[in-house]
Amino acid sequence: MATEAKMVEAAACEADDLLVRFQSAAPNFMITCDRCRKEKNGWTGPVMSAGCYVVDKGGWEEHAREGEKIICDECMWNDPKYIAIYGKQYE
Repeated sequence: MATEAKMVEAAACEADDLLVRFQSAAPNFMITCDRCRKEKNGWTGPVMSAGCYVVDKGGWEEHAREGEKIICDECMWNDPKYIAIYGKQYE
């Protein structure tokens, strides 16, 4: 069991390191939130996103309103359905 926990910890550290290296190499992108219509820092990729949620795929569809594809973190964190499941992110 201890070996398995060490493997999980090592994989998490490796993933964190990869994310930090990717973020430092990636240029800043701007997204437009479909809910608040504001331009915000963020990006979307084929597997993950940062600064926003892609709500037309990947399990976040239940939080989307009609016509929404990208929701910024701030709007998602204030969505009543999101809060009911994950709690309030920032007070």
